[in-house]
This record gives sequence, C-alpha cells and structure tokens, in this order.
Amino acid sequence: MKPLLAVLAFAALLLSGCYTSATLLLDPTEAQHPLDDGVYVRRMATSLLDRKRVTRSADGWYVIEELNDAGGVEETARVLFNRMSLSGGREGYVFAADDKDEDYKYGVAFAGKDGFFAVQPDCDQALDRDAATDNGGVYDDGNSMQTVCRFSKASDLTAALAAFADQADFGAPYKRQR
Repeated sequence: MKPLLAVLAFAALLLSGCYTSATLLLDPTEAQHPLDDGVYVRRMATSLLDRKRVTRSADGWYVIEELNDAGGVEETARVLFNRMSLSGGREGYVFAADDKDEDYKYGVAFAGKDGFFAVQPDCDQALDRDAATDNGGVYDDGNSMQTVCRFSKASDLTAALAAFADQADFGAPYKRQR
C-alpha cells in the first residue's frame, strides 16, 4: 500500500501565514505520487474531522478538495509533491499548493506508522519565521491579510522546509477511508 500522505490542512494552507513564492519552486518532472485516490480523514484535537478528497491528475498534480460534513466541497487546490530527505535520514515530501488565486504555498509531509503527516509553516510563529529567514526567505507582514515568508529560489525553500520540519508539530495523521 502506498503511504497515506494525506492531505494537507487546507484551511491552514490557504489562510495562514506560510512559505510562499510567486512562481512554482518545485520540479513538476520530479512529481511523486504517494497517495491513492480517495477520501482521507484526520481527527482534530477538537474531535472534529478534517476530510479531504484526493484525485491524481494526468499531469502529475493532485486535486485536493476540502469536504464539509455533508460531503460538499469547501475549498479546492492543486497539489504537487516532490521527494525530500528530512533529518535523521527520514524520507519525506515537500509539497506545493496552487489554488489559482494566490501565490504557491508550501509544506512538508512524511509517512509514519499511523498514517501520513502533513504540515505547513506559519510565519506568525517565531521558529517557523526563523527557519525561513535563516535560509533565504523574506518575511513579509505587509500589504496582505496574512503574514508570509516569500522565497525565490528552490534551494532556499527546501533548506527552510527541512529546518522547519525539525521542529514542527505535525499533529494527527490522515488515514484513507475504506
């Protein structure tokens, strides 16, 4: 069975102060496909469920839809995964999300024994911001409704995401519903 890479906290992904770029900094020709199509669920600390429908596209990207309790679609984004090494020799992924309305947004994920864990940095948090600015990111609390750390080089982004992953709280895993 493929790792359960599930599915990115899209509310956070689309709204929080994150790592961004104006152009895609991942390589579409290096796309990884760690997810099977289906619905993935994560139990949040509040005992609410976070549900995502994942569909792999022919172009190597995934379409990931955030589902409400009635099964309707709340948010949709295209997501691309590339492989990356995490500390301790752990294999993981860097991902880019494109919702077509804003900059690309990035995060990291890895497979664990309980499922797949995915998280996105929040530049409102000092440790996440420091991981970005120590690795070439530019902190921007300026003209938008969100605080972001902007990147223009893929190498800076991946270094910052690796540093972020070392201290990140990945929360509960996503698991594919059967």
